[in-house]
This record gives sequence, C-alpha cells and structure tokens, in this order.
Amino acid sequence: MRYASLIYRDYIENALFAPGAGENNGEFYLPYAQLRDRFGREGIELNTPDRNVGRPVAFELHINCRRQDPAARAYVYLYENPLIRPLNRDRVALARYAKWFTWDGTLLDDPRAVRQLYPNRFELGPWNAPAERPLFCVLVASNKALAEAGSVPRLCRGAGAEFATSCASSGVGSGLRFPRMPPGADPSTTRSPY
Repeated sequence: MRYASLIYRDYIENALFAPGAGENNGEFYLPYAQLRDRFGREGIELNTPDRNVGRPVAFELHINCRRQDPAARAYVYLYENPLIRPLNRDRVALARYAKWFTWDGTLLDDPRAVRQLYPNRFELGPWNAPAERPLFCVLVASNKALAEAGSVPRLCRGAGAEFATSCASSGVGSGLRFPRMPPGADPSTTRSPY
C-alpha cells in the first residue's frame, strides 16, 4: 500500500471523507470520499496529513494553492476563484506543483495545467418566482473582488430600481438604499423588515 495526503484547510482525522458531512446540507465532501475510494482501488491510501505521520508519502494533493511548501511531490486542485483566493492564479506559488487541475482558462497555457471542472451537480429544479418568496437576501462573505478598483460600479450596474445604489467611489455600501417592502410583498399585510 502507498500513502498520499489530501490537504484542505486544516482538516484532520480523515474528517474530510465522512459521509453526509460538510457545507450545503451535507455531502459537500462527497467528491473527496469518492476520490479516496478510487485511489484505494489503485493501491493508494488517501488520508489527511495527520494520518500519514511517520509513513512515506508518495504525493500530496492540495485543494487550492497553499503558501507552505509541500512535504512531497504535490498536485493542486484550484477550486476557489482567484478573486476569492488570489494565490490560485499566482504562477510563482503554483510553480511548486507538478500538475494544476483547474477550471481557470487563463492558466491553461502552462503544460502543467489540466482542465478540470467542478464536481458539484448543477441541476435545475423547481423554484419560486421572486414575487412568491417571502424574504430576499443576498449575502456576500469575504468577497475580495469588491476591493478591486472599479468593481463596485461594475457590480451595481443593472441592479434594478428596487435595489438602487449610488455606487459612489467613496466605499463599498455607501449610498445603499433598501426597498420599503420585499419584492412582491402586499403592503397591507406585510411589515417592512428594513
């Protein structure tokens, strides 16, 4: 049996491979569990690094580019968009990897790059029209793209009258105005949440 390490965030004790675990109501890590099973059929036991301490590691597979140098021959799956994780497009940082599995077309000119698409299912299903939804919320967490010059005005263009913004260059969120009522709400029966 050969050993390899899958390195993602700070996961330990093979928690990354637990069935039903992870974000988005579970099974977010199902592709990693399937990858582990597939490597196992080829005689390679894929573990989180803590499980491979003291063992000879054939290779490491990193999920997203990391700042630390790998401890063995390494490959990287560039999952996050470079706007969220700029290191995923940093060719100097990527140079430490033997192969880059990426969906990012700007990296495909390098012979180490291999086109790879997201393993998540993108299926259309029934959905309620905006007028039928009681609440409407958009949450942006840690979006580094907004810090780039010119991003806020670009994102605000075409936002619609109900979510009018001034998009002033004085800062993100400056001049943001909320509608008095959620879209499609009946003003006679709904109290404004704003």
